[in-house]
Amino acid sequence: MELLIKQKYIAVGNKFGITDMAGVPVYYAAERLMTMRTQIDLFDSTGTLLVRHMEARLAHAFSWFEVTTGANEYVCSIDERMHWPWHRKAYVLQGKQKIFKVKAGPYTLKMFKLDEKGKYDKKAPVLVVSKKIAHVADTYHVAIDESKLDPQLGALIALWYDRVKHRNH
Repeated sequence: MELLIKQKYIAVGNKFGITDMAGVPVYYAAERLMTMRTQIDLFDSTGTLLVRHMEARLAHAFSWFEVTTGANEYVCSIDERMHWPWHRKAYVLQGKQKIFKVKAGPYTLKMFKLDEKGKYDKKAPVLVVSKKIAHVADTYHVAIDESKLDPQLGALIALWYDRVKHRNH
């Protein structure tokens, strides 16, 4: 599945669409304003809430995002690790088990499925997010391997990538 995320630089509220490559709306995201923690809601094209929020826990030294459903049921966590100025690493966990490894640079993010030993195939990412250069809006191309990754989680990881790239938004 391939998606396109476009965010306007100047907008009232922080709500933006996520479309397929033909421009058909698939999801939309809305950031909650006036909260102590980063909170982003992901909706399907009909307005049904899919993911309640993705919130940064302030108690951790690095970013820690919890992902829950609209019914506030735990889905997974995104645990960001020590990073260099332009490169970020994170793990997606279910409970305490690491299920995906995320490697993000200034213009590309790749996510890999981990096996039981914590190893992964560097040539087979389950998610690739690429920032488009020379666009008026922040634009990301998102390629998801649906056989190994839920598209909702793929879209959410792409939103996380945008969030950590723009901490001061």
